[in-house]
Parts: sequence; C-alpha cells; structure tokens
Amino acid sequence: MRDKFAFILSIAVPLIALGYGAVASGLLDIPLSPRTYVCGALVALLETLSTECYLAMISLNRILAANVTTFLRTAVWIVPFVALTYVEVDTRSIQTLMYFWLSGLVVSLLFLLWTFRKWPWEQIAKAPASYGYIFGEFRSKTLPVYLSDLSTVGAQYLDRFVLGAFLSLSQVGVYTFFWSIANGVSQLMLVSFVQPALPRLIDAKEAGGNPQLHATAREMIRRSLPMLAGLCGGSALFVYVALPYLSRPELANWYGILLLMLLGVFTKAIADTLNYVLYVMRKDRELITVNVFSIAFALASATLLIWWLG
Repeated sequence: MRDKFAFILSIAVPLIALGYGAVASGLLDIPLSPRTYVCGALVALLETLSTECYLAMISLNRILAANVTTFLRTAVWIVPFVALTYVEVDTRSIQTLMYFWLSGLVVSLLFLLWTFRKWPWEQIAKAPASYGYIFGEFRSKTLPVYLSDLSTVGAQYLDRFVLGAFLSLSQVGVYTFFWSIANGVSQLMLVSFVQPALPRLIDAKEAGGNPQLHATAREMIRRSLPMLAGLCGGSALFVYVALPYLSRPELANWYGILLLMLLGVFTKAIADTLNYVLYVMRKDRELITVNVFSIAFALASATLLIWWLG
C-alpha cells in the first residue's frame, strides 16, 4: 500500500505542477482559475488515494470503517454546501464546490489515520520499497485491472448516451429517474452483500484452496438470494405506491423499466460476487475479458433493442 501510494504520487505531483504552470501562464486555455485547477487536481488525487484505502479496508474486513470513509468523502459535505449556496447566492460556484469536496476528502483521510493509528508506522516506513512491484508489474497486472475497472464503470453510464441518441429528453429523464433508484438498491447490495464476501472468499482460498473457495461462494450466494430478492421486491413495491404522489404520469407508464432494472441489479450482485472469486484466484485476464465483453454486449444490445422496439 505504501509503495502504491508512492507510485501514484510520483506520477500525480509532477503532472499537477505542470498543469498549474500551463494554466497560470495561459498555455492551457480552460475556463478555470489556477486556484480552482489546483483544488480540482487535489480532489482527483485524494479521491484516488481514498479509493485505494477503501479497497485495503475491505480486504482487511473493516467493512464499516470503509463505508464510513466513503460517506464522509462523498455525502457529508454536500448538506452544508447546499445550505450555504441557498443562503449566500455568491457561493454558487465551482470553486466553492471544490473547497467543500476537498474538505470532505481531508476529513475522510483523517478518519483513516485514526482508524489505522495502531499500525506499526515506523516499521512500515523503514521497510524496503518493492520497486519490482511499482515498475515491473504495472503492465502485466495493474494495467489489466485498470482497464477492467474502466470497462465496469463505462458500462454503468453508457446506456444513457445511447438513449440520448434515439429518444427524447423527457424519456431519458424517466430512464435516469428509475436508474437512480436501481443504482441506490445496487449500492445497498454492494455494502450488505458483495463487499463482505471478499474477506470471506480470501479466507476460504487460504484455508482450503479453490475447492473451499468455490464451496464458500456457492453457499454465500444461496443464503443471500432471499435477501436480494426481498430488497428488490420491496423497492419495487415502495416505488409503485409512491408513483401516484409524484405527479409524473409518464413514470407510471414506464414502471416496467424499473422492474427490469431491479432484475438486472439482482443479477449484478451475484455476478460481482463471482468476479470476486476470479479476483481471489488471481484470474486477472479472465476478469478483464468478462468486463470488456460486458460493455461491448451492453452497447450492441442497447443499440439494437432501442432501434427495434423504440
């Protein structure tokens, strides 16, 4: 983790400095002041470091602490920011937004330091650096995982751009509304089911190899199916009851879209667990193949079905 941070900082800090010089001198023509650029660059850097800490805590089975840090850096600062912009109109700017976002990240990292306060920091600092990991394995291991994650994120947002090319803005808005609900259910499943699975799968792999890993994964999925189905069904029922009070008749007309999305969320929770199995087995190539194929299939099927069904 220390070596990974060193690798990230060795790339990010020079790039941020070069970018600042280009913005300050006018060589890079963007509608941002140098101060806003620095805030945005620091936000991107701290988000990257926070994500690495988040993954480390998940691997250490510190699920609650991992999600508290995510809540601090992605949600807590939004409430005072919105309140301030409501009272003071002059604060409605990208620079103010960056200040609050950066503050949330700093608070999150401080919480991380408090969480890891009992770690042997002196020994960690004196340990020899793994230069082979930093430089030698980037192409073979880090890059494939990065491409895999990029494909996974792209698949989540690609459908909206495809819809925008074929449908009206109102129809895209209906889709986005239902997608937001389904995405919230998906995140809840991620926190309650998918994330806790990783440490257990790692322990099973170390205790009994691949046979124990496969048996543990099957048992976890079997026990979680009723919970996942209940969560999806409860969400669908709640939205169905709430729709008449939203004064948006087009939402009720397309309610079936939400049901299909929730079915997809249900399937995705199981697929993510199986992806963790590949991750624990160090099947990086297979993992990236699955994720890249998923975004290609999503693009092709969405284009074909929208053209066919409208």
